[in-house]
Amino acid sequence: MIGNVRIGVRLHLIAVVLLAALGVVSLSALHEIYDRLMAERQSQIELMVHGAISQIARYEGLSRTGALPVDEAKRQALDVIDSLRYSANGMKTESGGKRSTTL
Repeated sequence: MIGNVRIGVRLHLIAVVLLAALGVVSLSALHEIYDRLMAERQSQIELMVHGAISQIARYEGLSRTGALPVDEAKRQALDVIDSLRYSANGMKTESGGKRSTTL
């Protein structure tokens, strides 16, 4: 079947098959890069959450021992957690003074 096809058509067919294979490999590589980036982002978020939880626990302990009044401990904990906020590109952002006051 392919033996009856002209050489120019065969060369074009080879080029098309190679380009398709390159496209498949490129898409596979992009998917792998995306998965790695998302895993890294998830890891960073988990670290930030654990840091926030430890800070909340610290201020809770200070309020339980009486070193800080409860309201002051909440305010300071919120201030510390506000400083941990990051944007999608990993750069620190300003909270703009807008935050929830419930703990």
